[in-house]
Amino acid sequence: KRYTDDAEAYELFLKGRYYYYKYSAEGWRRAIEFFEKAIEKEPNYAPAYAGMTSSWGFLWFLGFLPAEQAVPQMKAAAIKALEMDENLAEAHLSQAMISFFYDWEWQKAEQEFKRAIALDSHNAEALSFYSMFLGFEERFDEAIDQGGRALAIDPLSTLINMNVGWTYFSAGLFDKTLDQVGKMIEVEPDFYGCYWLRGAIYLSEGEYDNAVNELKKAVSLGGRQIVLADLGSAYG
Repeated sequence: KRYTDDAEAYELFLKGRYYYYKYSAEGWRRAIEFFEKAIEKEPNYAPAYAGMTSSWGFLWFLGFLPAEQAVPQMKAAAIKALEMDENLAEAHLSQAMISFFYDWEWQKAEQEFKRAIALDSHNAEALSFYSMFLGFEERFDEAIDQGGRALAIDPLSTLINMNVGWTYFSAGLFDKTLDQVGKMIEVEPDFYGCYWLRGAIYLSEGEYDNAVNELKKAVSLGGRQIVLADLGSAYG
């Protein structure tokens, strides 16, 4: 579906997506700015609202903004996206993320993940976060399968690589987790998620000095709330 005939609005949207995929606090903040500018040009730009939902969500979930500042913005943008296009996969993914990470309505979350994937079977982000969801439910075989589908579509995504790593970690497959960390470092050696995940493995195995070193590096590269919590556990 074509959402705009305004070339400037479309370019602003693409700039928002560019910054969004940097998967960093600064990237998500810049993404929101460009999505907002695209909406000023094209008020019914559903994908821009969906992009804003995900950007606000990551800023909250990874500890860059408090929930009371980010979550109302996240929910409002998700509602707007669905109002404008009930068949937009990214809008259903946004709803799934809200239900999964914030409201803890996991039955609704799974329905929304499945709806997003049914609407766009090549949406790597939807497959990846559905994989994470399945991992949280300890449905590890399904989780690994969905994560593999996501990687096949977008093998260079730092976030998707990290989600696959966390799925292996949750399943207790530490050797595969370390292999995944190596792949992540090849893709982007300055991505904090590489060292956060490796630090979590060391922490689980009782190698606390190594865990501290890895988690300190993750913090220095931009890791925040959850990474700091793991570093505190390692020091403890």
